[in-house]
Formats: sequence, structure tokens, C-alpha cells
Amino acid sequence: MQREKVFLSNRTARETGNTEEKWRIEFNNFGINLNKPLSNFQKYDTINESRKIRLFSNFYLPIIFQKTTNVEYKYEDIILTEEQAIGRCSGENNSSFARKDK
Repeated sequence: MQREKVFLSNRTARETGNTEEKWRIEFNNFGINLNKPLSNFQKYDTINESRKIRLFSNFYLPIIFQKTTNVEYKYEDIILTEEQAIGRCSGENNSSFARKDK
């Protein structure tokens, strides 16, 4: 039987739903930013997608369009009650912990 620690106060990162997209074009390792590369958010995750230009089924031009998406997140402090902490314990630990409490 393993014991599981559940803290009553936690800090979690939650997405706010705010996003911004930035575009960049590259020609043979020479890049041109179409927007400012700096983000307006203080805390954010970055997702990069790149696509090459294809002329035929297996012939690509050395031109790449790169899309950068920044997703803002904020930290939230969560304070649990003892009942919520017991509920977060997994299966076997939950029943033994509840029995010790009673």
C-alpha cells in the first residue's frame, strides 16, 4: 500500500483563453518577421507550426511559413478542505484514509 501526499494549498497554471498569432517567412535560413517577435503576455506558452511550399508531390521550395501561437496562462492558488483532499486520494488510499479518520 502506497501513501499519497495531498497538499491543502497548491499553485496551478490555468489558461486564460487569450492567444496571439505571429507569422514569419524564411528563405534559405534568412527569416523575416511579419510581427514583433515579443509577446504582449507576461506568462505564456509558445506553439510553433511551420509549412513548406510544395510545387509537386515531392518537390518543395526553400520557403517556409512559420506560425507562432502564444497562449497566456496565469497562476492560481487553490486551497482545499480536508474533504476535498480525501476525494483527491486514489482508490485504495482513499478508503484506508477515510477509515483512519473515523
